[in-house]
Amino acid sequence: MRVPALVLSLLVSSSLFAAAVEVAVTNTNDSGPGSLRAAIEEVNAAPWFDPRVIFFSIAGPVPAEGFFTIRPQSPLPYIAKYQVSIDAARQAGFTGNTNPNGPEVVIDGSDAGLTPGLKFVRAPYAFVLGLGVTNFQGNGIVVDGNSGTQVIGCTVTNNGANGILFIRHGLSAISGNVVTGNRGNGILLRESVGLVSSNFIADNGASGVDIAAPMGVHNNTITRNALHGILVSANYRAELLGNRIFRNGLLSIDWHSDGPDAIDALDSDAGRPNAPILASVREARPMGDLEIKGQFYGKPNTQVAVQFFASPRRQQFGLAEAMEVLGSTRVTTDPDGFGQFTFVSPRGGPVFDGWVAAAATAEEGTSELSASVPLDVASFDVTTVADSGPGSLRDVIARVNQAACSAESVCAIDFRVPEEELVDGVARVSPSTPLPALTQSHVYVNGASQQWYAEGRVEIGGTLQIGSESTHVTRVQVADVAIRGGEGDGVRGFSSTPSGIALLRIDVSESARGVVLTGARAITPHHEAAVGTIVQSNIHDNRGDGVWLEGAAYFVQATVRGNGGTGIFAARGAAVRVVSATVTNNSGAGIAAATDAVALYSDSPSFANGGIGIDRARTDDVPEIFSAKYDDFTGFTTVRARYPKQPGTYAITTPPSNWLVDVRFYRNGSGRSEGEQPRQHRVEGFEGDVTVFGVSGVSRGDFVTATRNVLYCYWEFGCAGLDTSEFSNAVRVE
Repeated sequence: MRVPALVLSLLVSSSLFAAAVEVAVTNTNDSGPGSLRAAIEEVNAAPWFDPRVIFFSIAGPVPAEGFFTIRPQSPLPYIAKYQVSIDAARQAGFTGNTNPNGPEVVIDGSDAGLTPGLKFVRAPYAFVLGLGVTNFQGNGIVVDGNSGTQVIGCTVTNNGANGILFIRHGLSAISGNVVTGNRGNGILLRESVGLVSSNFIADNGASGVDIAAPMGVHNNTITRNALHGILVSANYRAELLGNRIFRNGLLSIDWHSDGPDAIDALDSDAGRPNAPILASVREARPMGDLEIKGQFYGKPNTQVAVQFFASPRRQQFGLAEAMEVLGSTRVTTDPDGFGQFTFVSPRGGPVFDGWVAAAATAEEGTSELSASVPLDVASFDVTTVADSGPGSLRDVIARVNQAACSAESVCAIDFRVPEEELVDGVARVSPSTPLPALTQSHVYVNGASQQWYAEGRVEIGGTLQIGSESTHVTRVQVADVAIRGGEGDGVRGFSSTPSGIALLRIDVSESARGVVLTGARAITPHHEAAVGTIVQSNIHDNRGDGVWLEGAAYFVQATVRGNGGTGIFAARGAAVRVVSATVTNNSGAGIAAATDAVALYSDSPSFANGGIGIDRARTDDVPEIFSAKYDDFTGFTTVRARYPKQPGTYAITTPPSNWLVDVRFYRNGSGRSEGEQPRQHRVEGFEGDVTVFGVSGVSRGDFVTATRNVLYCYWEFGCAGLDTSEFSNAVRVE
């Protein structure tokens, strides 16, 4: 199971466990030796002040669902004793982490009758870790009249009342739990003190959190509950910080379940802090930071913390939500109780457009959310998957091509396709004829905006063309889209300026070729300022080459696999850097360059392809490995190899002023001219023209290969251009 890191900081009572007697649950029986019921009975029968730990060590085989299920046939005994711990996380130590996203042990109350799952009554310093509690007719976990109880990393689901109930309780912690599908509230707190943090609370039949207690509710995700996100039922100081609250039935935060509170002069009503008043939200610069301005009216000469939230939409009654946390600032009121604020929030993360709201935390607690203000962002929105007409991708591209886009005013193409048009969570655009080319510069095509708007992904059928042979673009970025199934190439791009086309986190498959980029500028091997970049992308299962690059400098950091031709091909005039990529299972060579390519550099694994790992059509610069022997004492493999110390002849328009030559070694399991894992090395000595290397991470029985790499140096540029040979012969390590 997955237990939150917060557990480590909360296990302050672990020192108390040192003297605790451990009681093992060794089977899933309802009663008898080794059962959970027998363990609870044994714990309750012990002296009240003697600590006990119930842990689970159920023998395999593990059921197909990945966890063990205990099904009580009647109510479990209440736990009424000092310092009892139920540690289900230890089950993974016996059978492994068989359920990575949930518990290894689940208590299922389907047959237990009208009863809660676990109940602690006047049992201070109780601790429940990593347990599943489900299908009880009553509450899932009840803590009544205790102090110091912690419920950590549990899954509490589908119970007939509240998921977790704390009542009349001293200092406590409820953290890292999944609380979903319960018929009552997710978490109900009455007259308790402590912290509710980092829980996922969703799809419960009442509110996500119903709190009448001076507790902190921090950094939780609270969504899709039938009533409120957080209901503050009484005038206690409820501190609500950093919570994501959205898509609940009523208010995100509501004091006393009476709808939005009015702003009152000097915050004179009892216990209800005023919400801030937002004046405006705008982009401080195109596609840049958000500047939020507003006021707060409250008690005079008081410091108040103001949190800011964004959401792609308002709730069904037009009220604010808090889907993403933007940050916070502080404002101090003057003698009249008035304060103004300006907050600049970094635009990073998933926030693209929509609405912004705020909440204030004062000495009385945290307010309801303010009225929401639209986020003033200029964008061209795709609002339908239809092939044509207003809001279609075809229509949006045509409008952007006529727009006044510039470096100072970037044009954003965002996706806001409604949920009813998604298929399996995908906004799938399937053009019946080719889409028009995007010929405008300074454009950001942002597929992640769809996930922000309706939790969906974007897929485009056919070809996405950026620029044309006659119109090369600059500063066009395409991010977070899938492109597949076209008769032509997946992405076809034309650019001649540094940073001309950037492809980020795209997925291209089932096309003629995956990505084809063409430039038209004379270049040298100095290719740091690439015209085109392909970063964190997946180019796979296309019918021809995965990536085909011509006539400019390019940077590739992607997985390129399963394509019907070469994985990455550097064509005429191209200088290509393949950095931290993986190139595998392509039908042709992994990485290849035409004889008139300017330069090709790779530090990346290229293996299990139909051809060799790197194909340069040159053999004068390839290293030759003579022997490789593993040293048990040092853990290094001694490799004797020879490689040319001078660069060969390349298609260079500007000769370098100087150069440096080195080799890179790879671990190899196939014995072919390829490399699976780059390895570190050091020079140990020289034997004539043979260099002796110490190579790490290559063991006896592995193969080792190498490439030669040339670093070009220019007076005007510095040393930056790199070139890589084919892989050497593969030698087995003795």
